[in-house]
Amino acid sequence: MSIFLSLLKTTLNVNYGISALKYRFTREKKRIWEPVLIGLSAIIGISSLVTLFGAFLYAAFIGGQSINHPEMVITFGFMASQIVVFIFGIFYIMSAFYFSKDLNILVPLPLKPSYVLGSKFLVVMINEYFTLLPVLLPAIIIYGIGMSQGPVYWFKGIVLILAAPAIPLIIGALFIMVLMRFVNIRRSKDLLAVLGGVFGLSIALGVNFFVQKLPKGNEQEFLKNILSTQAGIVETIGRSFPPSIWATFGLTRPGPEGVSYFLLFIGISILLFILLLWFGNRVFY
Repeated sequence: MSIFLSLLKTTLNVNYGISALKYRFTREKKRIWEPVLIGLSAIIGISSLVTLFGAFLYAAFIGGQSINHPEMVITFGFMASQIVVFIFGIFYIMSAFYFSKDLNILVPLPLKPSYVLGSKFLVVMINEYFTLLPVLLPAIIIYGIGMSQGPVYWFKGIVLILAAPAIPLIIGALFIMVLMRFVNIRRSKDLLAVLGGVFGLSIALGVNFFVQKLPKGNEQEFLKNILSTQAGIVETIGRSFPPSIWATFGLTRPGPEGVSYFLLFIGISILLFILLLWFGNRVFY
């Protein structure tokens, strides 16, 4: 375990340039403004999209309340965030697992494939929080404040947010490892990078177009009309995206039922991670 933790620490250091940033903050104090400016620019760049999506989620919450299904907003949040994580995670995983420059150093070392795979997967998972939080966090906050939830809700919400990227990323990682056994993707590295960028841009534009199509000033009525046509929409979504239902019921159902759904989500995430490491030991290299 100590070897794995050391490898994870080194991988995080390389991925985020922690040593370089530490040197800059301690030795080149005149350039401290550069990462601060980059961070502020990123926040400003995504704030408008987050605000629009937050308005959609709030309208979903109000519409769900009118039909006694306010938990709809959490279902939407988990469903949307896991779809986004899966789509972008495919390209992140492919790059980290098979195209990163440090593989030429790591593979010859006396390290288990699962150590290399696990450390890279956790780094990708941490990266995905930047994609997931703007989508999922507003849903958790809107429902928690709107329904006056207590400390238990917020504790479970934090744990579920931390675990949320695991299932879609593991599914994507297993798919990529199987694909790499049969297809020589290395020769198409540049093409995949271009296609991935175009695909990601298309998804972002599609989400922005959908949110912009909401009728201005009538978002709540618009969502209410949609939700009232199918009161069992939570269960309907659950048939296609079961983890979003486990998370929703784990947060909103009281007593042992809520705890069981909460543990189901966390347990499946842990079991899939163990499966990923076991499978990686056999096929990764």
